[in-house]
Amino acid sequence: MEFNEDIYYKLIGRADLKTELNTLMHNTKDDVLVVLRIHLMCENLLEAWICAATHRLDFFNHPQELRLTFNNKLGIAYNLELPKAAYDFLHQINKTRNEFAHKLNKKTITVGLSSKLERIIAKLVPLSPPKMQIMDGDMEVDSLQSESTPERLKLCMIFFLFQLYLTLSRLPETDDNNVTERKTATISFTL
Repeated sequence: MEFNEDIYYKLIGRADLKTELNTLMHNTKDDVLVVLRIHLMCENLLEAWICAATHRLDFFNHPQELRLTFNNKLGIAYNLELPKAAYDFLHQINKTRNEFAHKLNKKTITVGLSSKLERIIAKLVPLSPPKMQIMDGDMEVDSLQSESTPERLKLCMIFFLFQLYLTLSRLPETDDNNVTERKTATISFTL
């Protein structure tokens, strides 16, 4: 299947993910809000994938606006060659969102969710285990590996890594004499 990268990045670029993640990581102490916003960003990603795979920038709004559930979009994207690991990641995000939406007493992200998601996204691209940390205004460091980092911050970091890994998974594999080279990426960003 030929994937239209221009459509994908145009649609992904509509949302200011940098600002959204920055707000979630530095200004939000509410796990429910973090899960709902990450879920919405994942849904936008699914829509961008479907539009790019079908070469239809207006897939969801022309001639009539389509209203599909997250799960419907996930199934369509998977049928349009969304990698299995991406499907599993997004399915887990949807499952987590549904737990918050349908259980009144659900107020915090389950400990270990970020580790589970990290193992899933590691299947997208053969990279070393991700090491990620963020520094707040008080110069305190929260890292993906630290047990003291709140799960909501870890979820934000994992979502960022998921987007990165999904993009890297679209790069062509290098195979010379049956040796697959590891993909290497150096990324610098400021939130």
